Amino acid sequence: RSEVIQKGLLIDALIGNYDRVSWNMMFKGDEVMFIDNGASLGSRAQGGFNGFPKNFDIGQLEVILTNPQFGGKVNPAYDNFVAVENGRMVVKNPELMKQSVAKLQDITDSQIDAIVSEGFKGVTVEESRTYLQDAVRSLEGATDSKSISAKQTFEEILRDYNGDRASYFKEALKQRRNDIINLFSQETAVASSS
Repeated sequence: RSEVIQKGLLIDALIGNYDRVSWNMMFKGDEVMFIDNGASLGSRAQGGFNGFPKNFDIGQLEVILTNPQFGGKVNPAYDNFVAVENGRMVVKNPELMKQSVAKLQDITDSQIDAIVSEGFKGVTVEESRTYLQDAVRSLEGATDSKSISAKQTFEEILRDYNGDRASYFKEALKQRRNDIINLFSQETAVASSS
C-alpha cells in the first residue's frame, strides 16, 4: 500500500494539505482513501485559518512531510518516498515520482477552473470580500505562523483580486501545479542520473 499512499503526495502538495497522518486515510484491502482534507486550501486541521501561498517551495514540502500534532514524520509512506535534508529535496523512488509528476501534468487549467468555480458556486464576490475582511479582523494581533500566513494570503486576495477568492484559488492552484512539476521534475532528473 505504500506506493498507493505515495501517489497522493503531489496532490497534498497542490492543495497544501499538511495533515496526511494515518488517521486521515481509510484502508480496504489494497485500496486507500484519503479523508479529511481540512488542513488544506487555507484552512487548519483543527479549525481556523492558514495561509495558501500561490507558489510552492521546499519549505512547504517540509511542512507537508512533518506531523503537525507531534513532530516527526507525517506518515511512513511519504517518508519512504521523499525527504528534505539540509534544505534539499531527496527523492527516494525516482520512477514513482516521474509517474506522479506526469499525473499532475495531466491536470489542465480548465479542469482547475471548473473545480474552483463549482466550489464557489453561489458565492458572490461581495460575500467573498466580506468573509475575507472579517477573517483579517479576527486575525489582528495573532502571532502564530499559520495565522500570520493566513492574514497575508487574505490581504493579498483583497488587494490584488478585489476579494474574489475563486479567482485567487484558480491562479494559485495553477501556479502551485507548475511549481511542483518543476521542482520535482528537476530533482527526479538529478536522482535518476545518480
